[in-house]
Amino acid sequence: MLESCLKESCSLRIEPNAQSMVAAVVAVVRDKDDSLDLLFIKRAERAEDPWSGQIAFPGGRRHAEDRSSLETALRETKEELGIDLSCHGRIIGSLNDVTSHLGTVIVTPYVACVPNTIEISSNNEVAEYFWIPIDGLRKVSNFPVASQGGVLFTEAYLFGERVIWGLTARIVDYLLRCMESAKPR
Repeated sequence: MLESCLKESCSLRIEPNAQSMVAAVVAVVRDKDDSLDLLFIKRAERAEDPWSGQIAFPGGRRHAEDRSSLETALRETKEELGIDLSCHGRIIGSLNDVTSHLGTVIVTPYVACVPNTIEISSNNEVAEYFWIPIDGLRKVSNFPVASQGGVLFTEAYLFGERVIWGLTARIVDYLLRCMESAKPR
């Protein structure tokens, strides 16, 4: 179902300008016990990182040697989690580009499937990684989150004590809408 909806959708790309930072992430999915789980990371706490400590998908900034955003996503997933998606998974599509609230960061999200037995080995950029069943995500409005400018009230997804907001929440939104549109009516 997920793969078919991604193939049928036309992902919108945003053209970067000279000031844009371009990045890519991967929403890694596994099918476990008839449930789809998403792999998230909690970014390590680092003073120079504006997304320090936040929950995210594996990924990061595009490097000059990356020939495409997909290459960026694959490289970052391997660096951060030790998952080589070209050998131990499969990219099944992409979602619409998303931008930061100031529009200075453009992120291309990809979706990949991996086997249940995938081995993960995180690097120092990742404080922890965890799987969340898609059905277990709860969307809330006006959720207070601490940001660089103080407290921000925004839409977020909750799972237990975990709060997914910002770019990652918008990517989850796109993914869930894609899946919903693919359900038989």
